[in-house]
Amino acid sequence: MVTGRTQPDVVCLNVRTPSRDLAERLMAEAWEFGALGIEEREQGSRVDLDLYVGVQEESNLRARLDPFVADGVVWGNRVIVGKADWSEAWKAGLKAIEISPRLAVAPSFVDYHGPPGQRVIWIDPGQAFGTGGHASTRLVLQWIDKLAGSQDSNGEGTQVLDVGTGSGVLALAALALGATRVVAFDLDAVAVAEAQAVARQNGVLRGFESFVGGIESVAGQSFDWVFANLLKSEMLPILDPLADAVAPGGSLVLAGLLEGDEEHVGEILARRGLCEAGIRAETDASGAVWIAPVFRRGA
Repeated sequence: MVTGRTQPDVVCLNVRTPSRDLAERLMAEAWEFGALGIEEREQGSRVDLDLYVGVQEESNLRARLDPFVADGVVWGNRVIVGKADWSEAWKAGLKAIEISPRLAVAPSFVDYHGPPGQRVIWIDPGQAFGTGGHASTRLVLQWIDKLAGSQDSNGEGTQVLDVGTGSGVLALAALALGATRVVAFDLDAVAVAEAQAVARQNGVLRGFESFVGGIESVAGQSFDWVFANLLKSEMLPILDPLADAVAPGGSLVLAGLLEGDEEHVGEILARRGLCEAGIRAETDASGAVWIAPVFRRGA
């Protein structure tokens, strides 16, 4: 029951998507066009989404998402909820994600206390991808932890480039583990604003640079660590400039790829002087194997 108003504030729209890739694309569109919150559930090979949207924005959101039906998306139930109900509903089930004894990612509303010395990135689900909930994000966070731990300086002095920063969680993790400077950018202005807000929330502004734009904006610069957690279709066209951004002795971490993608990517990067130096993988509930290879340039 909704109390306090004669008209409900929010509706919940259920959407069934046939794949993780399609779900990510649909969620990005939903955030841009009015979604207030999104819950996701992996159901075998498909991903079910609950989209929370204000009643006044519902028709516009539906119109923007209807083209996905041609790709196999199916509209499900429509449930009327009140503002108080939805604001708590989307938090259900969210918890801290412990990457290592040194690093964790957690929503601000979760009572989380990690081991002594652990750095926690506080981040709530918002209008940009990357809260640690997806395998590709976790894999890069694991690499960041390993890269920082493998240096005698514990990352101090490290220059980092975060390509397609989304929520900024990768950039902030690098800074939390000792990086001196992180340049983070995204083509989406909403994502950059979200990353800046998360940086302020965590008190990590020193050394954090962000802007709206593409990789051509950093042409001629080189970085010790370069991260790119992108869809394969977004990554392939920029592999050459990604490689060029890696300093001598530096590392390029790629994510958003599925098992088998590394061979083609590796061939392209080898022509730019980068060699594969390791790979991490995680299987999601649908059986898809997400991978995050790291490539290194010789000193």
